[in-house]
Amino acid sequence: MAGNLETFQQAMNQGHSAAWDQDWEKAAAYYRMALEEFPDNFLALSSLGLALFELQDYSSALQIYKSAASQAPNDPIPAEKMGRIYERQGNLKEAVQSFLLAADLNLKARNVEKAVESWQRVVSLDPENMIAHSRLAGVFERLARKTEAVAEYLAAAAILQDKGDIARALQVVEYALKLAPDSRDAAMALNMIRSNKPLPKPVRSRRGSGPLRMAEVRQLEKSKENGLESLDPIAEARQKALTQLASLLFDQSEEQSPIAAARRGLISLARGEKDSNEPGDNPRVTLYLGQAIEAQTHEDVAKAAEDLEKAVDAGLRHSSAYYDLGLLLVEKKPDKALKYLGEVVKDPDYALAAHLLSGSILLKKEKISEALRSFLLAFSIADSETVPVDLADDVRQLYEPVIESQKVNVDIAGQKKLCEELYRQLYRPDWRRYLLLARQQLPSHGLLPQPLINLFFDSSGPQVVEYLGHIRDLVNRGLYRTAMEEAYHALSYAATYLPLHIQIAEILVQQGKVTEAVEKFKVIAALYDIRGEALQSTRIMKRALELAPSDINLRTKLIDILESQGKYEDALQQYLELGDFYYLMADLSSARATYLGALSAAQSTRSDRASWQAKLLNKVADIDLQRLNLRSALKIFEQVRTIQPENQAARREIIELNYRLEQVGAAQAELDSYLVYLEGAGKRHQAIQFVVDLLNDEPDRLELYESLAGLYARARQLEKAVEVLDGAADAYMQKGDVTSAIRVLQEIIRLNPPNVNDYRNALAKIRPG
Repeated sequence: MAGNLETFQQAMNQGHSAAWDQDWEKAAAYYRMALEEFPDNFLALSSLGLALFELQDYSSALQIYKSAASQAPNDPIPAEKMGRIYERQGNLKEAVQSFLLAADLNLKARNVEKAVESWQRVVSLDPENMIAHSRLAGVFERLARKTEAVAEYLAAAAILQDKGDIARALQVVEYALKLAPDSRDAAMALNMIRSNKPLPKPVRSRRGSGPLRMAEVRQLEKSKENGLESLDPIAEARQKALTQLASLLFDQSEEQSPIAAARRGLISLARGEKDSNEPGDNPRVTLYLGQAIEAQTHEDVAKAAEDLEKAVDAGLRHSSAYYDLGLLLVEKKPDKALKYLGEVVKDPDYALAAHLLSGSILLKKEKISEALRSFLLAFSIADSETVPVDLADDVRQLYEPVIESQKVNVDIAGQKKLCEELYRQLYRPDWRRYLLLARQQLPSHGLLPQPLINLFFDSSGPQVVEYLGHIRDLVNRGLYRTAMEEAYHALSYAATYLPLHIQIAEILVQQGKVTEAVEKFKVIAALYDIRGEALQSTRIMKRALELAPSDINLRTKLIDILESQGKYEDALQQYLELGDFYYLMADLSSARATYLGALSAAQSTRSDRASWQAKLLNKVADIDLQRLNLRSALKIFEQVRTIQPENQAARREIIELNYRLEQVGAAQAELDSYLVYLEGAGKRHQAIQFVVDLLNDEPDRLELYESLAGLYARARQLEKAVEVLDGAADAYMQKGDVTSAIRVLQEIIRLNPPNVNDYRNALAKIRPG
């Protein structure tokens, strides 16, 4: 049964809008809604496939593209996309077959350049693919690209020679020389093959580096036990790091587009330079990273460490690189390993493994207290995975008094034994299942689950938690003074238990001592940061900023921490609040710099990217307008229009600014562009209203009347079109612009209204001669 076409189109439009904003989760949801109406629609399938691809849900994207291919077997796009997915999965054989199919389909569609691109991808993955080299040679020959044709013929000859087919190899070389008699390469190849010397076989290009390394990583996965659940935390993090590192090698230029280029321009606007942390921007990083992955998949630890360190020195900045390098250096250079592992203890993907590795290094160095702290932090993270997500932070907090109590523990032998036990509990392939079983052995303890560490020794944790619950009950009853007394009494049991200090700060807030509370929150946040517990630190800083929104230093530090954690949307909100604070204080220069500085964070966010960029740019443009820097404001609004072509406010500002700058032609061009956009989107009524609103503010811009009349005419509202043009002709005559009046009258006559003769007579009267 056919679906609802209107519902389908609405969902598709919403999906496209979300895709423009690069909010791929929302886009995927809308495209799925569209497919509920028409499950076999090729455009909806292709759009959903793209959204899933961008979400890196490659398995689901592959299935969608397979469905799209079945609906349009002659369309090359699904085959191309499937090839790229297979590349990222490290399935090179399947990728080659997909690109060969895409090339054939493109050739049938007479899209030769796209076919060439697909064959070139094949030889980048499989340098000795005879089919691709032969097809490329033939196409280049027909395109009169002789140098490239000869290169492909010689590659084919080398492959044939290597397989022992000398006669055919000789024929191919002779043909290449006949095609290009002046080719030194062909002449040299002919001499070599006649002298029974091997021709140089084609080699893999840099473009093939990413897929090849990913294939090696996937092969390494298969050589281990099945699935991540069968890996210990260190090996699990290693596998994750290698996969992320291999994904960095994919050619960045493949994903570039005019939209992406415009958005990259926003970074330049904010920073005044190009961000060059991606491997695709740095050939040395790409080279060393590829070599490091290859060496590691072949278990050459020394070579892998050497090359990966060179990649980091050359500019690679990524948690996966730091973790992997720390792991590689554990045995030979433990001090360096500790440095690199320290870079990733705040990254949730690697924190558990990094603490576990750091603890093992410190234990070998007989730094028992430091080692125990690392093992306890690792155990707290692992333990938090055994409880519901909403309780994870609470469980980690329960480890704080335990960790602090060990600082004054003089039983070094006992500490060492505990280190060894914690390491044994975590360094095992079934660690998740084991900890879940262990949790079942614990008795329930009020509203909060007990920490698993209680199984190893008695701690003050439960006692402190009981005190904290009692204090909170007193606060809820409004007994703040009593609650404070109880809190200070509890500190005698756990002086460094930070949740208790947080409760004291909250009591200070209730007592109206906001300044004291803010200072205490700042100290607590700093302590969490020193401990490497970034999540807790940011939570406390946000609480402090709720009470003291004008604390610029605190907000700036919070922004830095949020960006380092990759929490760009939270960072953007803080940027916005900081910029707004400067704005309210009439410090427009600082406000403008803050909004521009936020653009790099907006570029990194995956959700509502375009909306954030537009919001920030609009604020910058508003400041420029207040300073009467009209040309700068115009450029900013043009940036907004580039990333949000549907943004009516930006379009209006561009038109009006061009009028103010006496750039009438540019204003009209912008108007025409927007009207074409609206009409193409089926929004002619909105286009008409837009011009009407413009005319209300710019009644002397007679060219607007002509634009409005054109819209009415295309909407088959002939009477309104003639009425508008009639008024325009009168206005032109009053200004003495007879030429324009004649043009308008001719347009009315072309529309052929019922009283067309009246306009013919009017034209005859004013026409010269």
